[in-house]
Amino acid sequence: MLPTITPISLVTPVTPEPLPDTTKSNITSELPTPPPFTDDAASIASSPIYLRPTRKPDKLHRRVDVTYRFNPCPSGKPLLNSFDTPVSCNYVVQPNGGCPEDYWCHTGSTFATTACCPTNNWGNRCLLARNSGDGDALVPRWYFDVSTKQCKRFLYKGLRGNSNNFITHTQCAEECEKEKAIIDTENPCRHGLPSRDPDAKRLICGPVDPSQCPKGHYCHIGENATTTACCQGSGSN
Repeated sequence: MLPTITPISLVTPVTPEPLPDTTKSNITSELPTPPPFTDDAASIASSPIYLRPTRKPDKLHRRVDVTYRFNPCPSGKPLLNSFDTPVSCNYVVQPNGGCPEDYWCHTGSTFATTACCPTNNWGNRCLLARNSGDGDALVPRWYFDVSTKQCKRFLYKGLRGNSNNFITHTQCAEECEKEKAIIDTENPCRHGLPSRDPDAKRLICGPVDPSQCPKGHYCHIGENATTTACCQGSGSN
């Protein structure tokens, strides 16, 4: 006897319907609308987004303030660098403190009041009268007294004095005092006095042999022998 075969019914596959996306946001974002094109430059410049500064706003005020507060010169204004601040100087570093021609090194009571000041054609600094200057400082200094032909001590106030002002007695003596208390009435040198030998005689120099002048000096060629001398060079030479 043969076994009974049960018929198999076929199942039709059902495709599931997609579920709604509950994570999708219905919120939409929009980029900001750019400003409309215009030929009106005034309206563009007025917008804070496109505003650009044309210069540093405090530059002019800072320059006026610096030259006013830290001007130690008795006349004129100090030499300024590219940052609009006074050029500092130092007699220890080089002749004339490193200041260029037509300037002298004013050594004030602080670094801020030490600067290159205009000479104003004063001539020989040793012949200038004592000037205590202005300010609140009391700094011990030395000056050359023409009447006694000696270097004397005085108190400097720190601002607007003249160039007859030395930090030490040695500096004053080397610049103004000589073995025979010589003061050149005809001084062709722009800075200091003509260089002399141990016998207090002027060193002779000329265009043929300028090597007679000591280090830090140059041969000033004048109209005659009286106006020809070894003169102290400035810091810019």
